[in-house]
Amino acid sequence: MRAPGRTGSPPLVRRVAAWGGVAALLLALRPFAAMAQDAPSGASPSDPPAAKAYDDDSVDVTKPTEIGLRFTPGMARGIATHMAREMRGQYGLDDAQQEKCREIIARNLMHFAHRSQRAGRESFELFMENMIANDGAFSKGDGQRWAKLTKPVLNEFKTFMTTTVAQIGDEMTLSQRLKLTAEMAAVSAGIIAFEERLKRWEKGELADMANPFEEPKRRPSRLATSDDPNEPPDVRRARERADRHVSRETDVESRWPAYVESAIQYYELTDVQATSARSVLKEALQRAQAVKSAEWRQRIRRNRMLAYLRDRVPRSARDGPWMWHLDREYEELLAPLQEIGRELRARVDDLAETAQRERAAQSAREALSSTGIDVPPA
Repeated sequence: MRAPGRTGSPPLVRRVAAWGGVAALLLALRPFAAMAQDAPSGASPSDPPAAKAYDDDSVDVTKPTEIGLRFTPGMARGIATHMAREMRGQYGLDDAQQEKCREIIARNLMHFAHRSQRAGRESFELFMENMIANDGAFSKGDGQRWAKLTKPVLNEFKTFMTTTVAQIGDEMTLSQRLKLTAEMAAVSAGIIAFEERLKRWEKGELADMANPFEEPKRRPSRLATSDDPNEPPDVRRARERADRHVSRETDVESRWPAYVESAIQYYELTDVQATSARSVLKEALQRAQAVKSAEWRQRIRRNRMLAYLRDRVPRSARDGPWMWHLDREYEELLAPLQEIGRELRARVDDLAETAQRERAAQSAREALSSTGIDVPPA
């Protein structure tokens, strides 16, 4: 379970939300495109079945549909299954505990869905409108309205979280429960931060094209001022998408410390070894800062901005050499950071003694073996 204020998963959520509907439509149309390519020269499509034309007045296209996608018990069970699997590895649950967790999460998800369905529907619809139109950002007016709609949903989510954690804790051993409680403290902190952000948004304290999962100070500087009245809308959207993409992909300040702390825990490094690992991290971050100069940031953002404008060029360009050259330049720009990252990981791993390395690997093998897979000893 991740806190809403964390930035690890929201990008993925935003991409799925924003492009899910578009992808479904494109997939639905692909068979027709294939049929057109396979059709003999001069062939014309057969007459469609009799249907009412879309140019009549029987539908008010200014109103939303009345029948929407429901949240079903099957969806809840599917989500709960994935969450329980993740918790198994995280907390060392046995088969019975995993199944119990799945039942608890699925049941409580349905409680949450039923109790927040009206406010949740309005919040999610507005969320989707902005995610699709603005690629993960809110206009100021919609952001203020969304914050007001989302507050009751968040309150219900907090009830879901506290209830679920308490019930799952009752199924755990003492050591498992202590670990769960410690990690939920971080989740609670994230929820509080997200709630404070919603309060500011409700008062109108947000910039135009703001992101609900990021504080304004975390947003990267832009390639061009947003006050430029002559900047075309397509260019502005491409620039903002490029800023967000580059910010995520080059955020070694978050990823590398997370790796080092995980390695310390994985190998059970001593205090002396851990100090050395953090010293290696400090050096790597200093080197990364030298790579990420103002000129480098400008070049890599402009590269991605051009990539996001691919639909403005002929298909032969976006599927051919033009896009390939852009991707090659992007990889070359990232290469110095990636090399520093590889060296960081290698140096931190080398700090572990042979016995620590073998013990950690054995622990991982045992965890994988519990799934039924035959894991080699080395």
